Amino acid sequence: MSYKQSHLSRRSRRPWTGRASLIALGWCLSWAVVSSAAAQETCYRIVDLGELGFTPGIDDISGINNANQAVFTAVVGGKKHAMLYLPAAAYDLAAGVHDLHDLAGAAIPGDESAVHDLNDAGIAVGWGEIGGERHAFVWRLDADPFEFIDLGTFANGDWSEAWAINNDSPFPIIVGDGENKDDCSCDSGNDDIVRAFWLPLTDPANDLPTAVQLFQAPERIVGCDQNTKARDVNTNGVQRTAAGYSVFGTPFCHAPLNCGSTENATVWVNPDPMNSTGIALPFLSGDDALTSVASGISDVGATVGSGYTAPNAPCLQHALYWDTVIVPPVDLGEATGIDPSFQSLAVRINNNQSPQTLLAVGWMLASPNRPLLWACAGGCDLLGSWAAVELNGPVLGQCGFSPDEWLILELFDVNDNGWVIGVGRFAGENHAVLLTPLANCPPGQCKGDLDGDGSVGVKDLLILLGAWGPCPAPPAPCDADLDCDGTVGVLDLLILLGNWGPCGAPIATTPPQNIQDCMDRFSAESEDELALIKCLETVSQ
Repeated sequence: MSYKQSHLSRRSRRPWTGRASLIALGWCLSWAVVSSAAAQETCYRIVDLGELGFTPGIDDISGINNANQAVFTAVVGGKKHAMLYLPAAAYDLAAGVHDLHDLAGAAIPGDESAVHDLNDAGIAVGWGEIGGERHAFVWRLDADPFEFIDLGTFANGDWSEAWAINNDSPFPIIVGDGENKDDCSCDSGNDDIVRAFWLPLTDPANDLPTAVQLFQAPERIVGCDQNTKARDVNTNGVQRTAAGYSVFGTPFCHAPLNCGSTENATVWVNPDPMNSTGIALPFLSGDDALTSVASGISDVGATVGSGYTAPNAPCLQHALYWDTVIVPPVDLGEATGIDPSFQSLAVRINNNQSPQTLLAVGWMLASPNRPLLWACAGGCDLLGSWAAVELNGPVLGQCGFSPDEWLILELFDVNDNGWVIGVGRFAGENHAVLLTPLANCPPGQCKGDLDGDGSVGVKDLLILLGAWGPCPAPPAPCDADLDCDGTVGVLDLLILLGNWGPCGAPIATTPPQNIQDCMDRFSAESEDELALIKCLETVSQ
């Protein structure tokens, strides 16, 4: 049985104040996208969301919506808790990180929860512990007061998990999977069947016993083995589609993902109780002995995941991109910028129409893992249109900062603004991180020339002073944030003053050091009087 619970007043909630506070770190990752379009350069600022307390993997996917709000899972008091990050105040909550388990904690009987996705309306999905078992779970931040919903389990199963939610309004669609004990008879000691589900979140809320169960494509059914798993769902008024995979052709009810197993990437288009059979996506080489999974899908049906490049040997797994359900996938493990000898996987893809660049994220399997971001500016059914970057690899410091002790490990999701959520390691500990794109600090820019006239002068100073304070959330520009730390402040002023004069020929290579230095650079009798005053204020601090 499922139930619905309202939380108490939302106005008393405060941001999570766990072991790590929210910090915008002043360094950037820069890289170039090389494709049929002109090269584009992007820097990323890292926002630290706090220590995770465990080592996440493919089963710990976190998500970000197009409002740049993110969800992830962290250990609090020795237990996993679903967490929420808000870049600005929303849902009557302050900006910062909040413990979703705590928000709903007044009625969640169990100690643990986890969250995988958040739609643009503020509805998050994952699992909560009920009676010692995982139950597919929904947090409705859009409701007043807050609501949480236990979706329950299949009538003959003990556990379930929600993996994704789309932006349909007013009734978004949730997909995931759960245990289905009575679906087949397995050898003693093997798991029972795992069945994917498709559930519109209607009001009053539906639960798993009413969900549409997702089946394999007919030609893939072998015996009783019909495991299916759904990992993402898109928003499309005509063809809403879930992406995941089916397991077939083994005598066991729950085959692991390895070189000898037989998973097949699968999509389900507009499933309903009368027609919930999936479409098997083609393998990389067309050989049925291969294995593939689908993990992310865009609103136009572009799908990413991973699969083996050849049957059984050499057992090499690469990230894959399917443009259609007919054409074999593009091998993203062969894209420009990545070593094809490494194992790789892609887990999410965005819907980016501006600046006409499709972005997919994942990681390279290594020790430690290495984060990967793929970009395509058009003609994405061709390998040559894709470029990949391992975000720890580009030259750091070209935006003015060093990487310090950070190492990015895995990228979990990317939104249409280009924001990425993933995992980074700082001082030996795993942290949830956001990578936020900053278009104003590519390598080689004449820093401080904010009006684009080829010189750093009074007009640029006035622009910087007018933008003083925190930057607006991307994709809004913040060109005066010259040090990429998310705020226009003293350090940006010092950079501008240090580059005063024609681009390529600054009058000083270092920021002003003292009052005499300011007097030497700026004249009180000239149009530089404002610059002199601000320079004097800066060096006197």
